[in-house]
Amino acid sequence: MWFSWVTLLLLLGMAAVTFAVTQLLSWKHTVWRRYFALRDFADSRGLKLHIKPAAMDRLPGSLAGLSPPPRARWNFHGPTMSLLRLHSGTETYNLALIRFTDRWPTTAFRPANLPSSLWDRLPMFSYPSPYGSHRFTLHGVDPPAARQLSDSACRALLPADLGLLLDENVMVIDFSSRPFDPIELGRMVSLGQQLVRALSVLKASGDQPAGNEPA
Repeated sequence: MWFSWVTLLLLLGMAAVTFAVTQLLSWKHTVWRRYFALRDFADSRGLKLHIKPAAMDRLPGSLAGLSPPPRARWNFHGPTMSLLRLHSGTETYNLALIRFTDRWPTTAFRPANLPSSLWDRLPMFSYPSPYGSHRFTLHGVDPPAARQLSDSACRALLPADLGLLLDENVMVIDFSSRPFDPIELGRMVSLGQQLVRALSVLKASGDQPAGNEPA
């Protein structure tokens, strides 16, 4: 019986390719499952996904100045929105950043039921709110701007476990209490759009950020 090395090598090559493809498909749904799920989410939303640690130049000044310097493990970029898995020292935060046209002094809603928050690391004052503090506490550097945020529809739109920061022309939603997965990322995109529309109502009504006016 005639033996062919060529035929043997072809059969071995086909077997190796079949094994490699099977292994890659297996890894896609096991080891790399999260990466492919997030990549599919980015493609569906018109965002670019970066997975290498990087300094975040889109952060507002108050967050960019954190120590240790913040870096992002997962990093989605779009024209007006970014979604970040942010690391600062040993702490990890999930953030949605949305750019808008107005400029605000640093102003924030902090979830009242959370023992710690990213906003605790920022140099802000605490202000009383006529709506109480059972869901959020009100913080900022400018009393009129804090009052405007407190009176806005953002309070009603924002779930009680999420934090909201307005700084310069960037809105930041802190959803560190939730998973960094396509479901929650999609929710943050929708919520960010609603909150920006709520702020645009302030602009249309003439109740724009007051700057550093006296209380």
